[in-house]
Amino acid sequence: MSDFWEAWFLGGDAYDRNTRHALEQQRASEARARSHLAAQMRRNQGDLQAQVDRLTEAFVAMVEHEDVRGELIQHSDAAAVRRVAREVVSTYVVTGSAASVAAPVPDVAGYWLVPAARSLAAGPGTDEGRRLLDEAVALDRRRSLTLRALVAAVRGEDLDLAVVDEVVPHAGETSGDVTHAQRLVWQAVAEGRLGDAALARLEEHLSGERTSVADALVERVTAQVGSHRIAAEAAVQATERLAVLATTAAEGAEVPEAEAPRDTGLVAAFYGLPGDRVRDAEKVPVPAEDPLSDCLRALVDEGAPGEAQILSRMTEIRTRMGLLPEQPDQRWDRPVGSVDALLVDDLCGNGGGPGARALALRVAARPVRAAAERLREGTGPAGAARTTVRLPGATVEVGPDGAADDGWRAAVERRAREDVAVSPALLPAAVGAAVLGLVLLVLGVLSPGWAVLGVVVLLVAGGMLLGRRHAVTSGAEDVVARLRRADREVADTRARAVDSRDADLAREARARTASEQVSAATGASVG
Repeated sequence: MSDFWEAWFLGGDAYDRNTRHALEQQRASEARARSHLAAQMRRNQGDLQAQVDRLTEAFVAMVEHEDVRGELIQHSDAAAVRRVAREVVSTYVVTGSAASVAAPVPDVAGYWLVPAARSLAAGPGTDEGRRLLDEAVALDRRRSLTLRALVAAVRGEDLDLAVVDEVVPHAGETSGDVTHAQRLVWQAVAEGRLGDAALARLEEHLSGERTSVADALVERVTAQVGSHRIAAEAAVQATERLAVLATTAAEGAEVPEAEAPRDTGLVAAFYGLPGDRVRDAEKVPVPAEDPLSDCLRALVDEGAPGEAQILSRMTEIRTRMGLLPEQPDQRWDRPVGSVDALLVDDLCGNGGGPGARALALRVAARPVRAAAERLREGTGPAGAARTTVRLPGATVEVGPDGAADDGWRAAVERRAREDVAVSPALLPAAVGAAVLGLVLLVLGVLSPGWAVLGVVVLLVAGGMLLGRRHAVTSGAEDVVARLRRADREVADTRARAVDSRDADLAREARARTASEQVSAATGASVG
């Protein structure tokens, strides 16, 4: 309808309705605009607040940075010691001597790194070097001996047993976890880099009652093989996996005749080497990552007493300011786990090299055998399972050797014959009906109606006899079919039991072989 005719029919009502509709649309548009403007203002306010917070944090960090720098100025002598110590350590690692370092180590009272670096410069094997090392030990026993052990590990030098006793972890320790530096020295000793005497001493320290190794080893190996729908198969696979780990560890324990190459260039880029020493270090390939050199750098850069906390704060502030990227924990004394957990890592191939695995196998030979026996027990007995078969009229236990009761077939047949039995009254009733029909036929001589009724009764009697005969025949066939089905079900159950028994026997043989391999590997390792 056009606007003209609408206005003609409706009059002023059409105008009012259109006006209200336009006003509603205008109000809805204004509401949407206000909502959009409010959302935009909230976003701008949030962004502005975030920027203000970041600027405030950056300003606070900058002020703290300047304060910390002022505090670090008071430790400028310690910073000079570290600069020279880096050069001394780098030069000694590459060349085996730091006598060519021109700058002497500055003297800072109470700083352990001063006599420790001077000991390397004088030569750790000299009387002067030993005297300076004793002086460093008197200031800070733990750090001084750790520095000596790390340098020897990088160089591949024989280490004094007194240092080994102080640095490597002990089996009886209960206070805290093994540190990162201890773990690196442990691995270096296990690989034979610090001498046979150090290896024997480390094995002596790690030996002891490893009560939790067997449990952890079972859990770790079971997790490695994964789950299986048959629990016994999972236990066998775990036992075989443990046998592989033990055998390879025992084979890796054999010391090679040729001397292993010494990684003298691992710390060549320790902070750079001056002059010709840089060119000499470039002749040795430097791995992209070396935990020993990183740990050595972290120990040297830790700072003097009272300065270490300031350096840590400086690193944290510079990270907050975005001047340094987020980095993982690089401390040399960060915990890396307990002795038992690290032994399990080595046994499972998640720790060090073949030397560490062989050492772990020798130290934890008894728990490894206990873990193998526990996994073997998880395979269960073989051939003992029987299955209950429920048949119509009988319940029988079927195993690999057949049914437990030989009378089950007679019971099934008896139940089947009871189910298909024909009523005994049917035959007499049919005979009686036939006699009655004959009598009625005789009476038909007197009246034709009796003859017709006699024929009907004879037909009914014949149907009853035929039905009884069919019921007897089909019942006999049903009994035979039921017996065949029962025989087939019992035979199939027996076949499955035989297969299960054979599989159990095969799993038991596999588990026994794997357990014997573990025993042989641990015996050869200990021997």
